Amino acid sequence: MKVSALASAIREDLVQAEGVRKIVLSRRTSAIYSSGTPANHVYFLDSGLVKIERVSDVSREILVTVVAGGELFGEQAMTGEGVFSSSARVLESGAAYSIPSDVFTRFCERRPDIWRLVVQHLLLRNEEMEQKIEHLCHSDVRERLIYYLEELARLTPSNDSSGSIIHISQNELASLVGATRETTSTTLNSLARRGVISLGHRMVMIPSLDQLRESARPARVAKSTAAGTPQM
Repeated sequence: MKVSALASAIREDLVQAEGVRKIVLSRRTSAIYSSGTPANHVYFLDSGLVKIERVSDVSREILVTVVAGGELFGEQAMTGEGVFSSSARVLESGAAYSIPSDVFTRFCERRPDIWRLVVQHLLLRNEEMEQKIEHLCHSDVRERLIYYLEELARLTPSNDSSGSIIHISQNELASLVGATRETTSTTLNSLARRGVISLGHRMVMIPSLDQLRESARPARVAKSTAAGTPQM
């Protein structure tokens, strides 16, 4: 996976700064931060996966995004908003750095090029959210599952010869794609019967990403045919 310029700068010039604390993450770890807690630290994920969640008005957890190694999270601490409006929890074991917001600000002021990289990071976050909204509006559950499984496989490259392994529960997948647990389970089982994926406890294994992508095509063809779109 390509290392971003921002990640390189943080690893080379910030993680050793006074006040920066390394956090070892595991599936048993409680929330890295929770909604409503003081937003006075920015976080850098060195390795692993972290999920960012919000709680809806009906107390349902909504998985907003997945943070991969080499990315910032807890960006609200840069704005001085006071408290976090979301929670960050471990999705896959790894390590992160807790950076006091004033230390991060001084780092950016000392190296003005960092502000540009931070803005690029925030714009990418916004683009990811727009893509998620687009999928929620225009794609069915199967297409959304295939899209996010492919994305998660990209974020966690596996050396396993049997394929890509993603450690995620069906509840977490349901929250990510904006579907009920029952619909998500039914759709995953349908893909498993076709041999596109294999399911285990808090795990999805993808033997072939090409085969996974191909399985999304029939639904797209059917939709375009129903809409009267000429087929090439």
